[in-house]
Amino acid sequence: MSDIQATLQALIDNAVKDGVAPGLQCVVFNREEIIFNGVSGFASLPSEENPAGEPMTKSTILWLASCTKLVVSLVVLHVLDKGLVDGISIADLDNPDALAKIVPEFSSESGSLVTKIIEGFEDGLGPDGRKIMKLRDAKNRVTLRHLLTHSSGMGFPVNNPLLWELVNPSDKSVPHFNRSFDGSIRDFSLPLVFEPGTEYHYGFSTDWLGQFVVRGTGKHLRQLFQEILFEPLKISPADLWLSPELSTHKAEMHVRNKDSPYKFEKVPFDIYSAEDGPEEGMAYIAEAGLNASLQAYAQILQAVVNRDPKIMSATTWELAFKDDFGPRGVKVTRPDIKSMKREMTYDVVEFAKTNSENGTGMNLLQCKVALVPTLSGRPVGSFGWAGLPNIYYFVDPVTGLGSIIGTQILPFNDPDIIELRDRIESIIFRTLVN
Repeated sequence: MSDIQATLQALIDNAVKDGVAPGLQCVVFNREEIIFNGVSGFASLPSEENPAGEPMTKSTILWLASCTKLVVSLVVLHVLDKGLVDGISIADLDNPDALAKIVPEFSSESGSLVTKIIEGFEDGLGPDGRKIMKLRDAKNRVTLRHLLTHSSGMGFPVNNPLLWELVNPSDKSVPHFNRSFDGSIRDFSLPLVFEPGTEYHYGFSTDWLGQFVVRGTGKHLRQLFQEILFEPLKISPADLWLSPELSTHKAEMHVRNKDSPYKFEKVPFDIYSAEDGPEEGMAYIAEAGLNASLQAYAQILQAVVNRDPKIMSATTWELAFKDDFGPRGVKVTRPDIKSMKREMTYDVVEFAKTNSENGTGMNLLQCKVALVPTLSGRPVGSFGWAGLPNIYYFVDPVTGLGSIIGTQILPFNDPDIIELRDRIESIIFRTLVN
């Protein structure tokens, strides 16, 4: 075992011992190889039913949640690069008609809520017992670029008070929408919260990207993941369908409980999944549906840092890596996420801490790009994102280094896990670069 391998293994072992997480997976890589692939702790804590618990292993399946967004971006950019959707290409990123041609909800005449901006609520309730939305037509039309960079005007109920009111009305009236990861297309067809193309707001954009590639190719998202990425890159285990086989190797979801002997307790958490494609009106959770081990996901990240030509051309890779916000005058807001449900996520002030008020951009891979060096030592141009159960990754196109660290605990942005992530990144750049 090399020095960095020993250092990182001791770090995650001590983290589990100190109650940072019930179990951890961590992978560090460069363009050519896996530098470190370590695990520690439990995938499932000891219980009366299973006194020994289930150990975390390198092949343990984690729900990767929003790490799925990168995969969707790769699929979208692949079909645009190859012209696989009715001849629509990278040149159509800013063409609203190209998006509306495949996903007609985005046409000006559709009347869909995704063409309207919510500004509040009228007094009283409608005949259906629901709050009456104050809506206006958006002046700008949504484009693929907007969807790929979360500047479409869409939000999530968990990070926007008006959308939260639609799913959890404060007056206990009938909710407009459900938010339970049950796969209904209707439940991500919420109104916009600002003019498309003018601001950053984390939201349902990825689900609509999923609809674009599914409707445009005639294949469901699980097929596209397999055909475009998992099979050519030999990535396994990774799947949108949580099969019985994957289920037997899946880690449990946990929350902190200081009264538990293990400092955590298991909680139920399920999302929609289907083997042979969704039923009518349903969709795989494009924003958050992927199940995989971190060593499998690291293969995807290696393909990214290597600009794998099987996915897209060199020119499209170059475009995908760049900060997209600076040239458009859009900024990543602070806080990045203002939580409406602290059982799900804490506030996120800044994805990667910097000494700058404008240290973060966005690229077409739905990743946060470092515009200045991060306090953990990542350089300008490195980028990454995360998954709800406290999974965090980065890649650096310059050095070719990357890592992913993860567990299965809620809420997101757990400060102890963030500190661990930053320590790992610091070790990587201090040891392997400096």
